[in-house]
Amino acid sequence: MAILVGASLQEQMRLRYPTGGLGAEVATALAQAAVIGPMVWLVNIHVFGFDVQGVAWLGQFTLIVLIVAICVALIRYEMQRIRDFALADHGGMVASVLTQPPRPAFLDRLETPLAGHVLMVSADDHYLEVVTTDGQGRVLMRFRDAMAELEALPGFRIHRSHWVARSHLRRVRQDGRRYMAELTCGLMLPVSQAYVEDLRRAGLMEDRGIGRRSGTGPRTMA
Repeated sequence: MAILVGASLQEQMRLRYPTGGLGAEVATALAQAAVIGPMVWLVNIHVFGFDVQGVAWLGQFTLIVLIVAICVALIRYEMQRIRDFALADHGGMVASVLTQPPRPAFLDRLETPLAGHVLMVSADDHYLEVVTTDGQGRVLMRFRDAMAELEALPGFRIHRSHWVARSHLRRVRQDGRRYMAELTCGLMLPVSQAYVEDLRRAGLMEDRGIGRRSGTGPRTMA
């Protein structure tokens, strides 16, 4: 009976203090002592027949229940604080992971595995030449399979043999009938006509003759 009454009072206090906290726990303990203390006192008199009549005995039983309820409230409050801290830390870790770009699996299959972000991938016969912020390496892999792993990264396929990260691509300019991509490292790579429009929409195309970029603004796509 005490458990049922105590749980009912706790639920009522949750409705009254929806934000919870130490104050709500203490209020719950006071309410439980005020109700359950007299109940225990009456049971001792009328069920067990103990000679505990009088206000002094009533106060003693109520105090005992209050001490127990306060201890339980403090334990419950501390456990909730621990859970909140754990959830906050876990949420921060998840957020940190989610904000990191996915790591292509082929970086671990290079002759010398590389860390860092992928800057450029180029096909060389049956191999891939991979450049990251940590260095460069080589792996036996088809270019189209690498494109599947690079799909979620912000970058552009600019040629049938070249993929460049958006952060590594400075601009694209026309050189006669050809288009060339200028990378932040100064390297120039050819751009296939099939990918020119994507680069133009991303605002990376430089208008011929006036040195101005054309397009609707920066937009990344894999």
